[in-house]
Amino acid sequence: MPHTHTYTLTHSLSLSLSLSLSLSLHTYTLTYLHTHSLTHSLTHSLTHSLSLSLSLSLSLSLFLSFFLSFFHSFIHSFSPSLCNPHKAVNLRLHRSIPTTDDANLQFSSLLLS
Repeated sequence: MPHTHTYTLTHSLSLSLSLSLSLSLHTYTLTYLHTHSLTHSLTHSLTHSLSLSLSLSLSLSLFLSFFLSFFHSFIHSFSPSLCNPHKAVNLRLHRSIPTTDDANLQFSSLLLS
């Protein structure tokens, strides 16, 4: 699985967990407020505040997720070695080590000259 898909999947799972925890807290708060018979307007204002903060945090998380995913894709398309420096080092090392084909080619050119 490519790194970008793994990151997106991990972020989606953490976002889902965060959302479910927020909804659980929201439900608990509503139950608590109704059980302790606070005024209806206070309950409504607190519920509205919780819903607003939940939607804002969800929107911000989604925006950051898409922004980071786009930024990562942009950097990866610009230069893959920036996203995977070990691969770039391995490619450079591989190119600098002569292979048996290089040795055969040099030997053949010596025989022909």
